[in-house]
Amino acid sequence: MSRKLDIILTSSSIRRFYDCRRRYYYEYVMRLTPRIKPAYFEWGSLVHRCFELLEKGFTLKDTLTTLLDENKSGNWSEDLKRRNHGWISILPKLVLGYQSVYGAQEKDEYETLQSEQEFNLLLDETPEYRAIFRGKRDALKRHKKTGEVVLWERKTASQTGDSYWENVAWDPQPKSYLLSMQLEQGIKPSCVVYDVIKKPLLKQKPGELDSIYNGRIALAYIEDKYFERKKIYFTPQVIEAHYRWLRRAAQELYYCYSEGQWNEYHLNQRWPCEYRVLCPSGGGEENEHSLSLFDNRRADEINPELSLFCDSNLVQVTFEGSEIK
Repeated sequence: MSRKLDIILTSSSIRRFYDCRRRYYYEYVMRLTPRIKPAYFEWGSLVHRCFELLEKGFTLKDTLTTLLDENKSGNWSEDLKRRNHGWISILPKLVLGYQSVYGAQEKDEYETLQSEQEFNLLLDETPEYRAIFRGKRDALKRHKKTGEVVLWERKTASQTGDSYWENVAWDPQPKSYLLSMQLEQGIKPSCVVYDVIKKPLLKQKPGELDSIYNGRIALAYIEDKYFERKKIYFTPQVIEAHYRWLRRAAQELYYCYSEGQWNEYHLNQRWPCEYRVLCPSGGGEENEHSLSLFDNRRADEINPELSLFCDSNLVQVTFEGSEIK
């Protein structure tokens, strides 16, 4: 008997698939990882990790020490380690600015019920495949006075505005995470709170030392304009429609896997595709040189983002009408 294919969906893998199937193929099927990651990705990861440690009760000093240790022992280039080290020096002022805006509110208004919760949600199972959504929720919090329970997602961005918040409404992540809470734990958060930390749009001057440049960025966080928080609401009908959309996405993925059809198309042109050196439509070619620009996981490995924790953690759900069964 042939083994069922596990169709593992995450917020980022779904975005990749609908941005460009060829891009999904390079990242999640061939398991290629660019050796040089975009700077905005590394900055966002550092900020997220910083607040994750603070949420766990680490002091700011211990948080910075942990980040420095993790950076020093990390399996990445010395150039990236130097850049990360400089960015870590920005974090004390960032945290101070954040606490000056929200500190009292965080302490007096909200209590954290859960933090950094990983989950697997079994969306569908057919004779050919299992469709599983995987993610990690930043936090679940409750308002002390009103009892309102909200999902909390911390993000970084260069800027926000109408287009940013419109994209959030279309993003699969908040709806998927609300769905997972409802189906996995029977909790129905009223909304998702997006806690956005913006990076000052300051350019490094010619000849300016990195330490001076990072110092200017750190001082900018004195201004509260770099912190924005907004509640995003979704109706039960939207969440139910999203559940059905996830199942359809799994069906399309199964077709691509089974037929080997990974046609390129580009719906998201905000960032240059990091796989364009491989893609014929981007003028690239799969050869020894272009493949050397990527780390290639072994054939018996899957993308770490798409790995399962264990079958016992799966929660299977179905919708009947507007009720969850």
